[in-house]
Amino acid sequence: MTTDAGDEFTGSYDSGVWSSWKQGSSIKVTLNTDSSVTDWGFKIDRIDYRYFYNTELTSPGTWDCTNFVSQCIWAAYGGYVSGNDTQTRTNISNKVRMVNGTYTTGWFGGTGGGSGPWENVGSLWTFATNSSKTYGPNATGINNNAYYNNISPSSVLLGDVLQFYDYDISDYHHSVYVTYKPSKWCNLG
Repeated sequence: MTTDAGDEFTGSYDSGVWSSWKQGSSIKVTLNTDSSVTDWGFKIDRIDYRYFYNTELTSPGTWDCTNFVSQCIWAAYGGYVSGNDTQTRTNISNKVRMVNGTYTTGWFGGTGGGSGPWENVGSLWTFATNSSKTYGPNATGINNNAYYNNISPSSVLLGDVLQFYDYDISDYHHSVYVTYKPSKWCNLG
């Protein structure tokens, strides 16, 4: 089996195998056979989608979670153009689907980093939940400062942003972008 991501698999993989990641909206998988063995081919039983981490939207070496989440929001908001890196770079340069402003009032990223709301957990929350603004991502906060078990997992949707509070430092410290929901949930509480 080969993929246009550059993989070549031969033999048997009883526990399964993952292909390489490929940017874009499709991947081509080809089964190459001969007559030496008569057996089952392969089954694709899972596809995982990921947004790429665009180094043009951050300082080199800065891999912070809220910057990544802002990139996901920006991509879903129409800034990223799938399959067209040139247009995506132009959109970054022109701050398309971003919000101009100061470090504290804007929501933007670039090669030198981004604004506070683009990169900081608490600042993103304040910016996104500000109902008086007319541009940029809007959010409704739920479960503020309460334990996670007060939220039903079924209420979490693809594209939601979750932010986590660390009681050891008494502050919100981590942002994630929901890209997958399992069919079954386990209770950790």
